[in-house]
Amino acid sequence: MGCCCGKSKAVSPTAKSNPYKSITPQTARPDSARLTAAPAPEQDYSALQRFTKIGLSPTNPLQLIQGYQKEPLGTLEEALQPVDSKIDHLSHYVQEAKTKCHFPSEHGLTRDESAAIYIYTMKWNNRYVNDQLHKAWASGDQSQIRSWFRYLKLLKTALDKLPTTTTGIWQGTNYDERLNEKLSSSAAPIFTQLASCAPNDDEIRSYLQKYGGQKTMLVSYEAVNGKNVTGYTASKSQEIIMWPGMKLGVSKYAVVDANGSVVAHLVKKIEPPKQVKIKRPPSEKHFVCPNPNCGNRCRGNHKPQHCYGFSYLVHHCHHHCGPVNSCARCYNDCCDLRQCHKCENRFCDKCCLK
Repeated sequence: MGCCCGKSKAVSPTAKSNPYKSITPQTARPDSARLTAAPAPEQDYSALQRFTKIGLSPTNPLQLIQGYQKEPLGTLEEALQPVDSKIDHLSHYVQEAKTKCHFPSEHGLTRDESAAIYIYTMKWNNRYVNDQLHKAWASGDQSQIRSWFRYLKLLKTALDKLPTTTTGIWQGTNYDERLNEKLSSSAAPIFTQLASCAPNDDEIRSYLQKYGGQKTMLVSYEAVNGKNVTGYTASKSQEIIMWPGMKLGVSKYAVVDANGSVVAHLVKKIEPPKQVKIKRPPSEKHFVCPNPNCGNRCRGNHKPQHCYGFSYLVHHCHHHCGPVNSCARCYNDCCDLRQCHKCENRFCDKCCLK
């Protein structure tokens, strides 16, 4: 029988487990769940690409579109229907333009007018509607540009409702020797073309230096009545559209850096008014008797062609009538003589009308 007083071994207390402690081992976060910086949004260069298409012509582009203003004003579908076969999926992009264009307009443009501006600046498959328009214009063939008359009428109607810029507007391009010759020559005429411009040269300069080269050409237009289409285009850039046909002159031309970059300032050329020669009616002459002893004369207070103081004698014989038909002063034979009522001498018009 064992003794209850015997020694027993001490048993260390069992530690209590934490019921809130997770027994799942920590695992690494998968790569897909890691936070990464969002890519920078791709910059829209479509407007800048339009700004690099220099809008200058040696001839007046309006000569090819004479009569476009007589076209009826209709919808955008009707305006572009004549060129539908030249542009793939045009009807789809017309509907897209009418959906995305700025409407209602605070400037009073209709949906079709606003869409006419929008589709002019739309880009798809790296092409624009205006590419086809300018291609037809550059052909110099009125039969090709005529199919664009209704669209030009709609576009011009829209632009006329927008505010006109009062400051200089800009375009730019990589250095072009032919363009440089045109701008540096004061003899060659320069006209505006339908073209897009920027309100300043900063973005154009940076774009050209980044994607073109260090040698650039910047062109400023002043007083060309450009229309501010900002908010009506397919891009977010500020944009001004310049209408064709304005004659320009170079007000300033300068090489601005060691690379040979050029800046040219063009301004509307004001032609001197044409001098019109006004044909004045011949002044009224009056009978004055050349005979110094006579003194007979017309006092001049009468209606035109009613001079008095003489009788008008008509004679058509030149060869045998003798001195009776010669002037009493110059003695030349005359068919028509005037006989003084006082001294009755006969005189030619040259001698007696003063």
